Amino acid sequence: MKRKSRTEDSLRVESPVAAISLLVSSNVRTRKAYLCTHSVSIQQSTKSERTWTCGYRNAMMLCSSLGSVPSFSNAVNNSIKDLEKVPGGDLIQGVPTISYIQWLVERAWKMGYDRQGASQLRNALVGTRKWIGTSEIYSLMHSLGIKVSVTDFPQPTGPDNTHPALMDMIESYFDGSEAEFQEAYSAGDKCFPLNFTRNQSAGVHDTERLPIYFQYQGHSLTIVGIECIEGSGARNLLVLDPGKKIADSITSDLAVHLQDEKSVTGALKQFRFPESALKSKSAYQVLQIDGICEDAAERELRKTFRTRRIVS
Repeated sequence: MKRKSRTEDSLRVESPVAAISLLVSSNVRTRKAYLCTHSVSIQQSTKSERTWTCGYRNAMMLCSSLGSVPSFSNAVNNSIKDLEKVPGGDLIQGVPTISYIQWLVERAWKMGYDRQGASQLRNALVGTRKWIGTSEIYSLMHSLGIKVSVTDFPQPTGPDNTHPALMDMIESYFDGSEAEFQEAYSAGDKCFPLNFTRNQSAGVHDTERLPIYFQYQGHSLTIVGIECIEGSGARNLLVLDPGKKIADSITSDLAVHLQDEKSVTGALKQFRFPESALKSKSAYQVLQIDGICEDAAERELRKTFRTRRIVS
């Protein structure tokens, strides 16, 4: 895919993911990058909220991406069509509010999802400032008919507290080599980075993949893509951080960030989560959306919160 030119059309973009795509396209050091659907809307916590709302804001970003896929939006609408109107907004056409997410999580608990997690939060979320994390978003999504999977990385998988397995999995998710990654891991190859066939196509690839929820101790982010750097081979997660203020000009006047390489690098700094930064924590958890959960027996089975673990 050719790098995109800086045209007048690129001055104002509809979403932060579209802006990131143009920025990495203009970065001479980017060898390849993969971005999720552009339909993700940025959700930023206010200064007074930052200590407890990151999970909710990231849930909002996941929900905003669902509306672009008819099968997902139909599944959600079918799941909530018979419910009485709940104050706080629409789940698909508009982004749900924090209070609406709290209500939907409590509803999921009442349906039997993640009883252990519900008990830990005393089965009460509405009107509180309790944090939510991966298990609550797992319950929320499954109660709406959306199938998700959670992967645990409980410890580093590389030398010096590095996490190459996590980066391998994220890269394979966005570049379409998930099956090859899983085959290599299942075959017993636990030497990371794994030796599997990767997509080597250079350039910036805009995909229809959905974003990933990314949890670690004390915070969570939304992963919207991955970038590989020319020469060094270093990889950066491309993320939306609800606790970080994103300049309005990123979407309203992107041209100011495309003037030269220094401007591009400065703008990308807001979205890059370098592989080296993973050293700061020992454990990570990711949640990805896999499809529609239509089978009643499968939905019943998924009421128990389960994860898969990847270790070296």
